[in-house]
Amino acid sequence: MEYSVVPSSVDYHPTMDMGVLAATLEELDKWDYIYVGEADVMGGFSSLAFPLEVGRVAVELGKSVVVPACSAHIVALTGAEVYGVADVTDLLRLARGEISEETAAALNSTVAEPNPWDDLVHIHGQEEAKWALEVAVAGGHNLLLVGPPGEGKSSLAQKAYTIMPPLSDEEALEVTTLWQAAGRLSPTVIQYTRPCIEATKQTTPTALLGGGDAYVGPRPGLVSLAHKGILLADEFFEWGRPAAESLRIPLQDKVVNLARRDWQYMIPADFQLIATANPCPCGYWKHPRVGCRCTGGQRRRYLDKMSGPIFDRIDIRVEIQPGDVLGDPMPGRTSKEIAAEVRSAVATQAERFRGMHITRNAEMTSGMYDDICNEMPSAREEMGMQRDALRLSSRGVYKLRGLARTIADLAESRSVEQEHVRSAGVLMAWSPEIER
Repeated sequence: MEYSVVPSSVDYHPTMDMGVLAATLEELDKWDYIYVGEADVMGGFSSLAFPLEVGRVAVELGKSVVVPACSAHIVALTGAEVYGVADVTDLLRLARGEISEETAAALNSTVAEPNPWDDLVHIHGQEEAKWALEVAVAGGHNLLLVGPPGEGKSSLAQKAYTIMPPLSDEEALEVTTLWQAAGRLSPTVIQYTRPCIEATKQTTPTALLGGGDAYVGPRPGLVSLAHKGILLADEFFEWGRPAAESLRIPLQDKVVNLARRDWQYMIPADFQLIATANPCPCGYWKHPRVGCRCTGGQRRRYLDKMSGPIFDRIDIRVEIQPGDVLGDPMPGRTSKEIAAEVRSAVATQAERFRGMHITRNAEMTSGMYDDICNEMPSAREEMGMQRDALRLSSRGVYKLRGLARTIADLAESRSVEQEHVRSAGVLMAWSPEIER
């Protein structure tokens, strides 16, 4: 990160000789620089609205860029050669070659500390669901939590952020750019906290995917705001079919294509889906204490809202059982303890996939599993049994292998063993087809 800030030493006045200014700017125009900024009536330059985009363009064009001094440190994060000028006087000094030594500047960043009451230790029981959440976050796997109302599905999903690792520098720049483009983040701030965005059954396809017009340009939707983080889909089986189906391409391709008459734009949307759902319309199918009021037809129609292709892209499917919050609470692990295990597994994956343009096990493609997973013969035999028992498609088998690799990473095991595959099968056991 290199940039120079020209310290202002001469006050600017509106009555400055405009002929001298014009001549100087004409001289500047001969240089191989990009100039970006807006001056006020007193000659001061305001901060850039999209500093990271300015830096990226400069890098792509292979040119140095002159920007307002207050935005220079943000632009420089992209790797561009940057000169910061506070006002028109500084711009004149730059033209005369009066450039100072490199000057440090403070960089604001957002790394949100979890709310102490959001700690997973405060949820009694539901250890299998907590384990599923840990595996999902560690490997970047999509997760579905199914269970009756009031048993902690949404609470678990909303607490996923407490065990997520911070963004890397490169990921932070991507997320910050998207949030600034959506007007959700100050142009002077870099966000290092992974986003956790919630969508409900009232959320429209446009709100999910994004929009824009010829005047404002493209605007990221919720799936892009969740880039490198989590999209929480509450009551997923109650979503309208168009909204649920709109997630299909982003889940597969990790991008959103927005097209209008005058432009076409591709926006990143590499998010992890964590969804919650009731098992039936009333929510009490097979509940031990409350009788289900739904007919077979009602439940069938309810489950049929979720198409096979969408359901097949969800790696982990766990059923939440009714708990007993009045019983003696078992001492569970804290979010901090779980987060430490997640960070270790994420670091292992980052090292494994170095130079492969992926970072998590959930991103592996079919050709990678044989070379990367290091599966023992007993693990391969277990996979065949799990495939038959769970009636897995070819994609489902690959997801089983990826889950087993993540479980092995959490156990700090170099190889995938039989017990890792068996645990992965448990995490994939729930199916609306089996439960009907």
